Amino acid sequence: MVALQGQRQGIHVPPPTAGQTPADARQAAYTAFYDAQQRVDAGTSRLDLAVDALVGRLAQTGATGALTVLTAELPALRTLGFPLAAGFDRLGPNALHPGTPVVDATSAGAQRRLAGSIRYLFTSQRPSSPHPLARLAMALQLFSSLGGTLTADDAAFLAWCDRVPGFQSAVADYVGRGRPPRF
Repeated sequence: MVALQGQRQGIHVPPPTAGQTPADARQAAYTAFYDAQQRVDAGTSRLDLAVDALVGRLAQTGATGALTVLTAELPALRTLGFPLAAGFDRLGPNALHPGTPVVDATSAGAQRRLAGSIRYLFTSQRPSSPHPLARLAMALQLFSSLGGTLTADDAAFLAWCDRVPGFQSAVADYVGRGRPPRF
């Protein structure tokens, strides 16, 4: 891809196609970028509501039924959340530097070098709650701690969450509190 005028903002504009002006190509790239933001924002709002519902069901069933509830509910949460993670990642630091991996938040050296500099262009998070994608990671952590078997996609998602500083700290705090059924 060739970066045109949008490079400073992190929006990469492909070369114009046949019959397309550079301005048209730039407009199409910006439109696609903001449409993607809207899709991720709407999706994370839906995920947040779905995780709220899961927490409610876990509260109703108690510890003895938690694994059964998680086994039944996680497939739908994965279907909703995993694609959102990919979209969120493309709109985050990787939007500014495609092909460059997001910082590994578990690396102490990276934390020191990049403290305060990793920023996502937007986030869909309630002020009193972790981000919905971090909450999905917490649900997976609880599922695993209760004896559920994580899939390869679950492991990849958890590893991705470890590379997003705000998610990593929220999930680490959750694990440190003993993985309660409220997240």
